[in-house]
Amino acid sequence: MFRFLKRPQYIESEGKKLSRALAEDKDINQPPDKRAFVERLADHYSDWNALHPFREGNGRSTRVFMEYVARRAGYSLDQRRIDAVKERWNHAASQSMAGQLEPIKQIFMEAVRPQRAVDFENLPRETAYKNHPELRDSFMLLRIERAQLALAHPTNPQAVDHFMRQKTTEILRVLDMGKIPTLTSEQKRNADAASAFLGKSPREAAKEHPALAGPLATLGAYKAALDAQGIEQAQREQALTNMRQALADRILTGQYRSVQTQQMRFQPRNDAPEATNEQSPL
Repeated sequence: MFRFLKRPQYIESEGKKLSRALAEDKDINQPPDKRAFVERLADHYSDWNALHPFREGNGRSTRVFMEYVARRAGYSLDQRRIDAVKERWNHAASQSMAGQLEPIKQIFMEAVRPQRAVDFENLPRETAYKNHPELRDSFMLLRIERAQLALAHPTNPQAVDHFMRQKTTEILRVLDMGKIPTLTSEQKRNADAASAFLGKSPREAAKEHPALAGPLATLGAYKAALDAQGIEQAQREQALTNMRQALADRILTGQYRSVQTQQMRFQPRNDAPEATNEQSPL
């Protein structure tokens, strides 16, 4: 492990050695997992940090270089998380100069994130899903959670938002560790049924998922009631869309029983699909 360079005239030659070592390190260029990557990143960071003879201004440039190394390995070095613990970072960077790498490893474990985790947190759902199709289940878990919470707290949107933040944090924690949340077999079955309910003809949907007979009958009865009331077309179509989505929410949560049609309002729902970022492709 390279340590602080007292002779600036050797910076170029030592830098070439470090560059070769970095290029030949398989565990940092093709890491088997995040922990293995962080182990090697901390070691290389220590060497590159020690190479520069001027302490002022070196910290940020070294961090930017480590960010490039992380991106090349499929990760992101979240500089915001480092800035949030700046004093702790400075102490850890100083300790790394003496070969004490545990403090810097701990910070890297928090700041090194798979790119899909960063995109899941910061990008619009459609963009994140397009970049990372493997996030489908993560977004679906949020969709299921919101549907369950809306049923449990129909008059308390603040409670829904509170528990949704907790669920989002929980999923982010899993993504940050390099893992991908997945649906249970029951959740996948319900999600497939909801997708068929929303996207296929009643005949096709019922054939693929016999349990949809109840929700489809409810939707048909509701449509007939709307037609009989002579409501104007735009209002009728919106009400039907609302009912269809409300039933899909019930299907997502495994509740295939009918919904009382009189509970539906003739106005757009606050949690319509286009208004939420937790909707997953159904």
